Amino acid sequence: MENLDEDEQHARLVYHLDRLMTAGRWTRAALAKEAGLSHTAVRDIFLGKSKSPRGITLARIASVLNVDASDFYLPTDQQGTNAFTAPTPPSDVDLRHMQSAPKATVSPETAPVYSSAQGGQGDLTIYFTDIIEYRAKPPRHRRSPKLWGFYVVGDSMFPRIESGNFVWVDPDKTPKPNEEAVFVQTNKALQDASILVKRVVKSTAKMWTVMQFNPQEEFRLSKETWEAWLIVDIDLNR
Repeated sequence: MENLDEDEQHARLVYHLDRLMTAGRWTRAALAKEAGLSHTAVRDIFLGKSKSPRGITLARIASVLNVDASDFYLPTDQQGTNAFTAPTPPSDVDLRHMQSAPKATVSPETAPVYSSAQGGQGDLTIYFTDIIEYRAKPPRHRRSPKLWGFYVVGDSMFPRIESGNFVWVDPDKTPKPNEEAVFVQTNKALQDASILVKRVVKSTAKMWTVMQFNPQEEFRLSKETWEAWLIVDIDLNR
């Protein structure tokens, strides 16, 4: 391996982990389970709390992703030994959201779950054209006709919402201060779009003031540009 400082090693590690996990459609929780690691062990690598993981940790992760551990430290323009053969999660791992075909009958008691992926800094992409399953609505929201759900990718709202948590969203409900919401650009609603998952701090006639926890930050979004849809339920059991 090249003589890299710790930050550069970590940057390459996270880049290749994210690439391989996306290719294999692995969540952090599923990868950790299959590798025999705690969820926090994998999460801390992405958060930078574990910039130089132990060799045995990387070996276990590499084995699951079907690569050599040294591939994690290749330059970002190189993709290593098995760049396009990262395996999908085994069938005995409870990851219904990673399966391609809907598994429940479409009915008034079910709602679509859309595919999601890591976006840019602090956001994620929802593929509104890609329904990966239908899921029974939570009892309190069975009368919500527009309810939909997705699996969170990213840690900007940790510890309130963690990567891998499942959330239900109701576009008919407007969030209030101290409630979490999905923010979607008005011209992107119901298209494949980058969204923000944030907590509402304040609402005025023209502006949302929102916050995230990791890193802690507060900023404003124009109501002319952003719609806010209430997160009505968070399933912490991934």
